Amino acid sequence: MMAALKSSGAPVDGVLPPITSGPAFNVMLTATKKSPHPNAGKLFANWLLSKSGQDSSQGSIGISVYSPSIPKGYTPAWTPTAAESAKVLKLLGRSAG
Repeated sequence: MMAALKSSGAPVDGVLPPITSGPAFNVMLTATKKSPHPNAGKLFANWLLSKSGQDSSQGSIGISVYSPSIPKGYTPAWTPTAAESAKVLKLLGRSAG
């Protein structure tokens, strides 16, 4: 598709960024108290954050945080602060300990 666009004069090009600047996959979860089935939401969040959930959600298109094959020198585009992590755990009804 890009070749067709370029041949028609479009100012486009393809770029393959280095692995250390790759995109991050973010998942948004809602507050479980507002859900009609809060336990189902908690179960899903627990599974999604597990090794099995990470492997399933990443498949062959991404690298799970549990993967032994994270490329050397890889740095995530964003790392949550301790306060941000604590807030997420609180919203999920969990504690850091």
